[in-house]
Amino acid sequence: MRNLSGRFTSVVNADAAPPADIGIAPNCGRWYRRASWLERPSALPPGRKPHHVQARQAQVTRGTIPMEGFMSFSIYDASAPIFVAALTNMQAWLDKALAEGKTEAPLMEARLAPDMRPLSAQFQMASDSAKGAVARLAGIDPPSMPDTETSFAELKARCQATIDFIQGVDPAAFAGAETREVVLKFPNGQGYRFNGGDYLTGFALPNFLFHVTTAYAILRHNGAEMKRRRTVGLAGRTVSRPRGLCRRSPIGHLPRRSFSGRSRSTRPRV
Repeated sequence: MRNLSGRFTSVVNADAAPPADIGIAPNCGRWYRRASWLERPSALPPGRKPHHVQARQAQVTRGTIPMEGFMSFSIYDASAPIFVAALTNMQAWLDKALAEGKTEAPLMEARLAPDMRPLSAQFQMASDSAKGAVARLAGIDPPSMPDTETSFAELKARCQATIDFIQGVDPAAFAGAETREVVLKFPNGQGYRFNGGDYLTGFALPNFLFHVTTAYAILRHNGAEMKRRRTVGLAGRTVSRPRGLCRRSPIGHLPRRSFSGRSRSTRPRV
């Protein structure tokens, strides 16, 4: 028989105490043991797969879903494009601050708290984090960049030099990077040892994004008016709403329905 959810069930003695894996059906005085189609002996013949699995495999066979598209996200995709996009945005932040009439010298030394590094250092450390991560994952040496920047133009040049280095690394050099050993040593003698995947997700990306976010916060705190899209790299990627979707819908994408049942739009047709 079927229960209220449509699943096949088997009736259990209503007078007996229910086992731990049994629940009572809503508005019903009997206890039911829920059983999925996998638990029914006659659900599928031996060796036969569910219909949705067969359909998926048929799509792959016909070429509708390319097999090479599965699991194609590499450690290069999770690192280099993110570094490049953020550093590109950071250059735009400086241009935006200058366009608003901000003075360079006070901003270069601005900081969120007395014990934090200033804006110039946040740009420098973001650059170091990005090029160091790419170099360690690719098994090469990063370029040396002294921390001598004293103007917005020099900070922008630092960001661009870092971008040029990252884009110049062959993605093939990242092959096997997720298991490559990465050892970090600090001047105080301490350090960390990672494999490449843990290093990227647990150290390199969080450290890089911390300095990027802090630089943005310093500029915003000092009056630079920048939209959030400039922070997360969404500028220029806005997609227009298709015709027929409601502007005033609570969740923004449900079409309005008239009393006749037809979908109507509050947006005038062109």
